[in-house]
Amino acid sequence: MTMLALFVLSQTLIIVTLDKTGADVGKLQTVCLRHPFDERASGVKAREILAKWKPQDISNFRRHFFLDLWLHPLLYALFFTSAILYMLAKLKQQRQKQKQQQPDDLKILLYGRIGTLLTFSAASFDVLENLKHSSILALDEDDEPQLLLAAASDLTMYEACIFACAKWFIMGGITIWLIWMYKWIHASSKETKKE
Repeated sequence: MTMLALFVLSQTLIIVTLDKTGADVGKLQTVCLRHPFDERASGVKAREILAKWKPQDISNFRRHFFLDLWLHPLLYALFFTSAILYMLAKLKQQRQKQKQQQPDDLKILLYGRIGTLLTFSAASFDVLENLKHSSILALDEDDEPQLLLAAASDLTMYEACIFACAKWFIMGGITIWLIWMYKWIHASSKETKKE
């Protein structure tokens, strides 16, 4: 529960920090989906989004990296890993109650390792995406953040998008699996009680 609270707090602070810029950041993270094999089209579209940003948008974008660059990916990796391990422990208990025999510990251990590997892979992709996006920021002589649109090359913006989409795909799959596991364990628990 502590990891959930930290994850939710971190996500909330990022959303508040980005404010209205959050919608554009979401577009930057998915710009490559329209042309998945065309880095040029992704780069052009990303720069079109960035060119419309006002100084406040650039400032919001820069400030959100305080949490999102490293800390937030680590927090959600730890939260989802603990959620996976918790669900697997519940699964083991449920199987013991239903079958009155020892469940396959090696299989449950393998699921835990795969889940942990996938979760930390998604967090790594998130960090890579953030490093790509933060590389297009600089401070001017007055310490005001500015975008380096020249640094926002087609390849930089395309790679950032690919990393972001990979993160969302993995974490979406893990979330769906956790919800399914929770429902299955809950339904099995009711059946066991009836018996």
